[in-house]
Amino acid sequence: MQVSHFEGHSLGLIEAAKLGVPLIVSDVPVQIEGITRSDGQQCGIAVATDDDSGLARAITGLLDSPQAYAGRADQARRLADETTFGAMVNAYRNFVP
Repeated sequence: MQVSHFEGHSLGLIEAAKLGVPLIVSDVPVQIEGITRSDGQQCGIAVATDDDSGLARAITGLLDSPQAYAGRADQARRLADETTFGAMVNAYRNFVP
C-alpha cells in the first residue's frame, strides 16, 4: 500500500509487485503509472487521496477475500515481470523528448 499525495516512481512499489503483494495506491498520476502495465491494464487498486472509507474498503476487501487477494497478487506479479532493469534501460534509450 502506498497512499500519498505525491510520490516519485517508487522502488517500494516495484519490490511489492515482485513479491506478489497486492498493490493499493493513491490516484495520483505517477502512482497510477506505477500500477499500469505496458498494455494499459491496471494491476492494482487506486483510491482517491481524500477517500479514507474507500481505502478501508480496498484493504478489507483484499483481507476478507482470499480470491480477491490472490487475483490482485497475480496481477502484481505480472506487472513485476515486465518491470526489469533491461526494460528500464530500453525505455531510456528509446525516449524522445
